[in-house]
Amino acid sequence: MCGIVGFSASLETSALQSRVRRMLQPVRDRGPNAVGLWANDGIAIGHTRLAVVDLTAAGRQPMISQCGRYVLSFNGEIYNAGELRSHLDQATNIQWRGHSDTETLLEYIAFYGLAETLPKLNGMFALGLWDRSARSLSIARDRFGEKPLYFIQSDTSFGFASELSCFKAAGDIDLDLNRSALSAYFLYGYVPEDCSIYCNVSKLAPGFSLTWKSGAPGVPRPYWSAIEVFQRGLENRISDAGTAIEAINAALDRACRLRLASDVPLGLFLSGGIDSSILAALTQRALGHRLKTFSIGVDDIAFDEAPHAAAVAHYLGTDHHSEYVTSEELLKVIPTLGEFTDEPFADASLIPTYLVSKITREHVTVVITGDGGDELFGGYPRYASVQKQWNWIRLLPARRALARTLSNVSEWGDDFQKHVECPKIASSIQFKLERISQKLRADSLMDLHENSIRSTAPPDLVLMDGDRRAGSTIPTNFGWLDPLGQLRYMDIVNYLPSDLLVKVDRASMRNSLEGRMPFLDPEVFELSCRLDSSLMMRGDVNKWVLREALYKIIPRRLVDRPKQGFSLPIDRWLRGPLRSWALDLLDRQSISDQGVLNVQAVEDAKHDYFVRGKSSQLMIWSLLAFQMWLKADKWEMKEPGDLAA
Repeated sequence: MCGIVGFSASLETSALQSRVRRMLQPVRDRGPNAVGLWANDGIAIGHTRLAVVDLTAAGRQPMISQCGRYVLSFNGEIYNAGELRSHLDQATNIQWRGHSDTETLLEYIAFYGLAETLPKLNGMFALGLWDRSARSLSIARDRFGEKPLYFIQSDTSFGFASELSCFKAAGDIDLDLNRSALSAYFLYGYVPEDCSIYCNVSKLAPGFSLTWKSGAPGVPRPYWSAIEVFQRGLENRISDAGTAIEAINAALDRACRLRLASDVPLGLFLSGGIDSSILAALTQRALGHRLKTFSIGVDDIAFDEAPHAAAVAHYLGTDHHSEYVTSEELLKVIPTLGEFTDEPFADASLIPTYLVSKITREHVTVVITGDGGDELFGGYPRYASVQKQWNWIRLLPARRALARTLSNVSEWGDDFQKHVECPKIASSIQFKLERISQKLRADSLMDLHENSIRSTAPPDLVLMDGDRRAGSTIPTNFGWLDPLGQLRYMDIVNYLPSDLLVKVDRASMRNSLEGRMPFLDPEVFELSCRLDSSLMMRGDVNKWVLREALYKIIPRRLVDRPKQGFSLPIDRWLRGPLRSWALDLLDRQSISDQGVLNVQAVEDAKHDYFVRGKSSQLMIWSLLAFQMWLKADKWEMKEPGDLAA
């Protein structure tokens, strides 16, 4: 895992080198082992290296192809590099300089070209490739968006980077806050993949590449499509449970084995849940020796899953490391979150992910994680609940009239709270009625699902100049899928890359730890798209077929429990030990000076939550996460109207 940057413009080479050196500073955590820079007429490319495969100088970057035509800066791992190298050995007389997957990738591109190479890659990656002959700069990103990649372009210049902060560090690039991205953030608690928090910087979408030449701005083009895999899955459906279980164990076993290639110590995040437990069993079997596994616990039994992880580890015989952290340690992390999220990010599970990454990095450099299992195999409880809700909502007569009636709940709800002994209970009732009103307005199953994952900080309320509603993230090309397929697809292209993979990437790379995700192996994904939905949900049991595959390896009693996740008592903390910090961060004068948020709306939200006890934690946390990012970003309003449309 590494950090990559590059910039091409009509500037002196020395000026480009200076710019790229500045851009490299924010990604030193991503690559603490070495820093490289290559520059020539009109282009400079930089790289920070976390050495994982081929620790010698032969693996350093930027790397030049043996033919001299291509220069590559690469972040990630190519898991099928051995297969690609064997193919080149048969097709060419290449003399390898080392055994890094970077060299394999570069020489494969040199022989076959980038367009033919990308669909053949099994890996997580972001790359920048300079073609010295064509004087073109290409960038590409892995299928699911495991690794981030941002770019900025004009007719005469192009830059790319692993982090937005690299463009900030360049020092001479204007970056204006993006109103659509702000609106989307306050709707979802994260900035979606189709925009960035800066209006003139873009994210390259997962499964896309782009080629730029001076005078010809690049257009992102897909080399892979999730929806096409879903379509192929319908043509070769698996409905037999025994066949599915056997195929799942075989595909996951291969995916785990491919992700063991490493010249540094490797471990696994173990929560004791379905996903991490099956990966722990298969990875340990593939290793042939005791696997290092890691979990953390909290000194509050209501939020502790460490005992479940310890039970699975004991059964498998892994070399298990479980550390308990105190609430005080967790509280110390919270004010620092804005320093490494790159964009506003309100998913509080970033906190334990950061801490377990920090503890894990003391022992290993690479870690296997279970991310992606819920999206691929139907693991979220909301998949069942949303379908049930839609089945009765769509049949409810005059539901929109009822929704309009309930939308007035805030007017009489505020008055109601003044006449009861427990305002917090009244607030909870008011909050639930508001949510019901929102659900009754849903126009489709997908609309209801999107409503269920939204934050509760309406952008038309909290942003300074009113309504800035972002467009819907609901795709429009998948109505032929069954309801569960639609829900899974929506999460795979939205929630997974925009929230979960961002969380794991930022938390792990802050600690110079490489995370690998077997569930996001192309073969495993293709298999999941072939499975009949009846195999994924049986009654109220989600992820049924994956559970059955796990029970072949680990006793049911160790893992058969409701999905828990790593929850934190954020509400209790905000009303207790974090109260002063939160109020200071939402100080009226600071909010006013920034000129981004609606001052009165923030004041009202503070009063409702901290004084009246209203159940509005998500809204307050979204505001706090934004303020943490804004403070770390050191963004300042330059003049009225600075927010870009």
